[in-house]
Amino acid sequence: TKDPVYPIKTYQAFEHPDEEKMVDPMSAFLELMAKIKKEEFVGIHIILRPADKDEWVTNKKTLELLEKIKKPSAKPSSPDDLFSKFTIRTPGETAVLEAVENNLSKPPFDTIIRFMYVSPRDIFYDSYARRGFLGIFNQYSSLDLNGFRINYDISTRTQVYDYPFIFARTRNTYRKQRMMYMFRGRITPPDSWIGKWITSYWFNSAFGFKSFKLNTEGVASLFHPPTAMVLTAPHIHRIESKKAGPPAGLAIFGDEEAIERFTNNKK
Repeated sequence: TKDPVYPIKTYQAFEHPDEEKMVDPMSAFLELMAKIKKEEFVGIHIILRPADKDEWVTNKKTLELLEKIKKPSAKPSSPDDLFSKFTIRTPGETAVLEAVENNLSKPPFDTIIRFMYVSPRDIFYDSYARRGFLGIFNQYSSLDLNGFRINYDISTRTQVYDYPFIFARTRNTYRKQRMMYMFRGRITPPDSWIGKWITSYWFNSAFGFKSFKLNTEGVASLFHPPTAMVLTAPHIHRIESKKAGPPAGLAIFGDEEAIERFTNNKK
């Protein structure tokens, strides 16, 4: 929803010293996906490509945005004010600046998130795909930072009042075909203008495909094994395990003769 320098709400915002008050975002995914029927298919792709960190931090747009964030909104009442030489920021502005600087300090990825819902027509439930999963991704959103939204330029819902205003059903069919093709092949769209122009077709432009920057902390927040507090049965079975120390008679260090004998044998 904003420039990628603004981070999403990460796992640190969901952690709490009290285990009963902790929230694992994966529980919402599992709960919603548990509602699919046998004939339905649901798939989520999170495609990552390592991005150039230096280019992300030092490009002109990022530097201008950082300067804008660093400027305090509070202004002195007059130039002769005693506190006019001091920087005055609200607690919210300070928190946003810290979050942005923390976001830029971690390696970024060019990220693409795809969601596909396939179902027979008689049991197709449109709100499950468009509202259910959008609500799940909204748990990572924050009004003063960043969040996720649907890319309607490539969405499989087309209307007559959308450009180019004709053949809405044909354009919808082309979008579904391209989405299926890219989903099965895990294909990433080209970044260059000429690449998007070459891969564009009649009533199916490739210029709507977009990627965004997401750092390692954001990636770990989106996808991770469910914690022990998440109820995964019967969909994911857990294997009980425990930690144990090494055997009592395990040799760790030996004397000099043992070391020399070992090295001689190796030779």
